[in-house]
Amino acid sequence: MTSFELIEIQEIPKTQDRSAMRAVFAFRHKYNKSVKLICESLFFNMGECLERIELLKSDNKILLDKISREDVKGREHELLLTSELKQLQTIFENEKLGLAKFNRLKSSAEIFYFFEE
Repeated sequence: MTSFELIEIQEIPKTQDRSAMRAVFAFRHKYNKSVKLICESLFFNMGECLERIELLKSDNKILLDKISREDVKGREHELLLTSELKQLQTIFENEKLGLAKFNRLKSSAEIFYFFEE
């Protein structure tokens, strides 16, 4: 935390020899900087979630293009193979999990964002 300059530590010696055993340490935290760092970390993680969802979609672009065609819409169970249906289900579950994680991070970021001065 000191490397991120979130807290400062000051040694207050009790004796003249400055022995660490007999010293008192005072800590001072920087609230605004801490909140800003947490907000930036949350925003970065939100971006990572969206990037993972886009990567998932680009990896499965052929299947997603297939189900978005007009002749396939509504008849996926008839026209798609069993393996494609399983893959589609996995894609939707992973996308749902990614969006849930994104929304949790967004809620946390909003809380810290309003406390930032």
